[in-house]
Amino acid sequence: MKCIQYILLVLGVQLGFSQSKMMRFEHLNTESGLPRNQVQDALQDHIGYIWSATGEGLSRYDGYRFKTYNSKTSNLEGNNVVAIYEDKKHKLWVATNKGISQFNRKTKRFDNHGVTDTLTSNKLNFSATNILEDSNQNLWVGSKKGSYLFNRKQKKLIKTGLIIN
Repeated sequence: MKCIQYILLVLGVQLGFSQSKMMRFEHLNTESGLPRNQVQDALQDHIGYIWSATGEGLSRYDGYRFKTYNSKTSNLEGNNVVAIYEDKKHKLWVATNKGISQFNRKTKRFDNHGVTDTLTSNKLNFSATNILEDSNQNLWVGSKKGSYLFNRKQKKLIKTGLIIN
């Protein structure tokens, strides 16, 4: 599990290279706007935003303040965000307890993809753990119940026989 110190380290290194040799570290927590002090994953995207995965949603830090996306503030399905991934086309993906979601930077909305029971058409509890992309730009999603391949054309998660640790 990654800590908020990782975010501070990235910010401190960037500030150190862009300004003076003095590094300044700032402690970020719930008082700063982070929804939880426990961060499960962190990513700096190609724009420079720091994204944090928490049990209360996805948070974006712009160097000044946090903006949090969860089921109360957006259409994100599943508040327990456990992994963040930016693909080769700079699309931001998050893994939650309900599946995976792609963040649309223009509309600030999510395209949510869960696993559906084929008999009842009910969405299943997914418990995703990570997202990876292979050289063919296929998204692989690890979960507590096995691995899934995301079919971009059909926009569906397809269970594979592989186990990813």
